[in-house]
Amino acid sequence: MSSHEAIVIPHHIGYTPGSRGINWDHFVESDQSPFVEVHSFHGCSVNDTSPYPMIREMGPRSHEKTLEAGLKRGYKMGVIGSTDNHYGYPGSYGEGKIAVYADELSKSSLWEAFRARRVYAVTGDRIALDFRVNDAMMGRAIEGSGPREIAFSLCGEDFFDYVDVVKNGRVIGRFQPPFDIPQPNSGTVRAKIRFQWGWGQKNRFTEWEGALRLADGRMLGATPCFRAQPSEGDEKGREMGALDKGGTLISRIADQDDSGLAFTSFSYGNPSPLTPINNSIVLDVEMPVGAAIRASVNGREFDHTLAELLEGQRSHLVGGYLDVAVSFFHAVPEAGFTMEGGLVDAAAENETDYYYLCARQRNNQWAWSSPIWVSA
Repeated sequence: MSSHEAIVIPHHIGYTPGSRGINWDHFVESDQSPFVEVHSFHGCSVNDTSPYPMIREMGPRSHEKTLEAGLKRGYKMGVIGSTDNHYGYPGSYGEGKIAVYADELSKSSLWEAFRARRVYAVTGDRIALDFRVNDAMMGRAIEGSGPREIAFSLCGEDFFDYVDVVKNGRVIGRFQPPFDIPQPNSGTVRAKIRFQWGWGQKNRFTEWEGALRLADGRMLGATPCFRAQPSEGDEKGREMGALDKGGTLISRIADQDDSGLAFTSFSYGNPSPLTPINNSIVLDVEMPVGAAIRASVNGREFDHTLAELLEGQRSHLVGGYLDVAVSFFHAVPEAGFTMEGGLVDAAAENETDYYYLCARQRNNQWAWSSPIWVSA
């Protein structure tokens, strides 16, 4: 990769004409702009009915600026999420992330995957998504006059709600798991458990020291879901007392092994009922349903068995009324956080048709694949 190479990424593309966003009249399809940003802190620009409308001062979104408008013009581009956050915290949970299919974690391999559009967008949860048409990966442009065999597989961080296969801007297949997924009541079970901390009074600063430990079984992995907190250089951060803590506040996982982990974190209390800035970690565990998971946070300890959490969410105030709190969310068995399926589309509608996948979890976290184009 030459030191002079660059990629240009149109971002928060859906804004009102005359504001920000993209102007498709001037978009140049090339490997210098292989993808566009469809979700960020600003909102979602897939189409004008997508979740997360634009909320910033630049105004609402408009159909002619969305991804769908560009695809209908015939442009070929992948899609990504990216936080566009101004608190100096890349990957802030819920504000957009890019997922990449690269052969290895190196600059050259990532760059090659970017150029090939082997990318997709997630809002926050790290949803693993594989989407193919006639075995071609997302981002590809292929030829085929016969039936199109569409297949997908997903592994998420919460219960899946539904998965849509989209062709030329409309849903041609919706897949939904059973809403009442059987809850295992014996044996060893693989499940995902989200542990969250925060709440309390608005603008109240809290420093957290915590650990999560399994009494039995093993932890297969842990996914941080950390949100940006106001930084020293931000006026809101000064008002909240972050200046005294020095610099950008970073949450961290430490001392992780197959029986648990330790973490350090910060919280301020959610600034409004619709603006959460709580932090969380999703544990991927394999443990007996009768075994317990213990949270030790700021001198308090809370225990729940996997059986209890498969039944439902358990929450605790760390102090008293209006104090900060912690919560073990409803545990999700493997049948709830994985999905796979497919369909056969027999009809070519245009000289070139495009397909992409949209997946939604029950906790309102989303994923969108880059399109696949099929020319008859």
